[in-house]
Amino acid sequence: MDDLEIKIAITYKVPQSNLTLNGLLRGLERDRDEIMRNLLVTLFQALEEKAKEEYSRSGCVRDGHQSNRRVFRTSFGEIR
Repeated sequence: MDDLEIKIAITYKVPQSNLTLNGLLRGLERDRDEIMRNLLVTLFQALEEKAKEEYSRSGCVRDGHQSNRRVFRTSFGEIR
């Protein structure tokens, strides 16, 4: 299995005052689906770029595109 290094920066807004650990955890739990969806999108984009590089060398790819758009259905929403 190859190693794939992906660097992801997450910006999350927190209040300047009255911040508690429980409040932060509740906010992260509330936004969990959106965070996970964005992580998966980033991961899939990186894997797609890696696959395009490998297949473009072998000459068996149609410009890196598929005729139908893929939809991944997960517990936290659809990813296109």
